[in-house]
Amino acid sequence: MKSPLFLCLLIISGLAGHAQAVDLDKYYFTATYRSLPTRPLDTSWRTYSVTYETGQLVKLAMKDDMLTDRIFIEGWKKLSANGHIVVKLKLEDVLVEKSEVKEREQILKDKNGKQTGVRKFYWVVLTYNYAAQTSITDYRGGLVDEWSLMDRSVKHTFTSEEYPTRAQAEAFFAINALNVTSEIMRRVTNNICTRLSNELTTNYGFTELKINDFLWILDSRKHPEYDAHRNAFTLVKQAMFQMNANEPVDKIREMLQPAIAYFEKVKKNYSSNNRKQRKLRYASYFNLAKIYYYLDDPDAAMHQATGLVMNDFDARDGRALENAANNLKSLMEQNKVKSRHFPINVDAYTGPQEAYSSAE
Repeated sequence: MKSPLFLCLLIISGLAGHAQAVDLDKYYFTATYRSLPTRPLDTSWRTYSVTYETGQLVKLAMKDDMLTDRIFIEGWKKLSANGHIVVKLKLEDVLVEKSEVKEREQILKDKNGKQTGVRKFYWVVLTYNYAAQTSITDYRGGLVDEWSLMDRSVKHTFTSEEYPTRAQAEAFFAINALNVTSEIMRRVTNNICTRLSNELTTNYGFTELKINDFLWILDSRKHPEYDAHRNAFTLVKQAMFQMNANEPVDKIREMLQPAIAYFEKVKKNYSSNNRKQRKLRYASYFNLAKIYYYLDDPDAAMHQATGLVMNDFDARDGRALENAANNLKSLMEQNKVKSRHFPINVDAYTGPQEAYSSAE
């Protein structure tokens, strides 16, 4: 028979173990920064102009100014001509290869569920192709880049509305061939211009991004760090919310110092190899890596991510954070910047000829 003292010790031990439970939940915050070009050009180049070469159907479907206005590079100034770089779009006409009538049946039933008949519906599926390429040259005529946006080996489809008879479906394209093809051409043109603008901005532009991300925060109410953990997150969330892509992060870094110090203290105070303590340290390494990443400090973020890997609690997250920090460092070095937070005044940018004239 176990003594009362032994049973009491067991109960106390169980309560202590329960009190030290480490449950982590994702708590979300927002951070703002400026994307950096993946293919940075001369840092003094910030203007561009657009030219294009199109087929006759494009000319029928789109007005000239509509086509030009749909191509843009975020963070750059568009000039009517003579930009630092010239984007040329070649867009060939849509060619319809074939027209097929499709059908489906709808079973008609009475209120008792008994079949009373069949109703058929018909529609047309058009198969078409088109081609588009782009080339980018600098103001001196040198080739910067070129790539294919679409080639004719790729097949696309256009589906009409449904008709009650096959004859109506067959007449759809026969009667409206020009209007239908022009509508397809407009869709194709809009899609190509959007894709081209996105790729140009990714390669050379600067987009202001607002990112939703998370920290791992303690959600075990009886743990002694519960309140402090949540308070640290609140501080991080409030500081990150004030982040502005146009302003340096010095003020945000200063605001975050108490949270950074707290997560560092947790790593030191819970330093045993116990799984629960390793889990708590995991949260500290993870959170610090995220904080430093958004403070544009990839070296510090890498240090925390490597510590997470060495902590040996979900090392995959550590390696993912290492990759993110390494990619950020490489991107900042390529762009010759120390931060992703800086002002952009597009209206102040001038083209190469304007700069030359001013110098004279």
